[in-house]
Amino acid sequence: MQFKPERWIDPNCTDVKEASQPFSLGLRACVGRNFAFVEMSSILAKVLYTYDLELVDQNLDWENDSHCHIMWWKAPVHVVFRPRLSKGEQ
Repeated sequence: MQFKPERWIDPNCTDVKEASQPFSLGLRACVGRNFAFVEMSSILAKVLYTYDLELVDQNLDWENDSHCHIMWWKAPVHVVFRPRLSKGEQ
């Protein structure tokens, strides 16, 4: 018998978002879940309002460079953050 992990790899694998439940489920789920989501949304909104984002590699094909084996391996995404200029500074 030989170890062949590829026998369990589905070539048509799709990302299953329900596979990870970081806040747990049910009656005893994390009480701070909603606060965490509001906090993440606020931080993301502030970053997008404050900075212009640009991919370092303009030819990046993120979907094709990501792989699904036992767990998702996602290709790195390198981004440059440049402070936004106000209308008077442009």
